[in-house]
Amino acid sequence: EYAARPGAIPVVAVAVESDQSIAVAMLTNLKIRVPSLLDTDGSVKRALKVSGLPASYLIDAQGVVNFINDPPVFHSVADVEKAVGE
Repeated sequence: EYAARPGAIPVVAVAVESDQSIAVAMLTNLKIRVPSLLDTDGSVKRALKVSGLPASYLIDAQGVVNFINDPPVFHSVADVEKAVGE
């Protein structure tokens, strides 16, 4: 897995507008295994000013939030490593 590799950056999923069972089912069906959070009160969505879903963001080492327009679809650990290297 990517997270176990040297130099890996932390990746988390945040489910918004979903209940826990739907969020878990989606991650399971997509075979996505990352730490996941549930935005039960919409505070994360409001803070990031999310206007459409799905949405991807990169938070850099200084805490600056960057919206990722048209994020890539990863099919392998190598795909993730390549994107992180860019």
